[in-house]
Amino acid sequence: MQSYTIFFDCWTEIITAEEATTDYGALLDMLIDKLEKEHGRYSTLFVEYKDTVEGGGEIYEDEYVTGGNHGLNLFIGGNLNIVPLDPENVYYTTYDGTEKTEPNEPDTRSITEWKEWFTQYGDKEEYCNFDEWIMDMISSGVLLVENTVTMDH
Repeated sequence: MQSYTIFFDCWTEIITAEEATTDYGALLDMLIDKLEKEHGRYSTLFVEYKDTVEGGGEIYEDEYVTGGNHGLNLFIGGNLNIVPLDPENVYYTTYDGTEKTEPNEPDTRSITEWKEWFTQYGDKEEYCNFDEWIMDMISSGVLLVENTVTMDH
């Protein structure tokens, strides 16, 4: 079993696959099926074809992905990131400077450590919760995802 965190639009979801995979299309299919089951196929999470540029609407093709058992269009708002969830091996690094480092120096922490950082220092006026903050930091490149087993923590 391997879990993945999928960040899209202002959402964060965790998907678990039977085994580790790099087939992100299959992971997106699993995500879309999960969201359809939890929220219904007519949820605002999904975009109808008529609303896409291809269908005569205003939503561009880089703002949604198509998948799942029913070929639904999941609105991602142009933001999509899939990260293997393995607290033992995944760390997130910033070079923007923190309370521990100067700008251009790496500050590498686990997801739990960044959650603690957000609780103490995060901008709660701009971000309503940790999931929204970390999704924005990863999608904007402020936090870089590093898969490693050599970190000293």
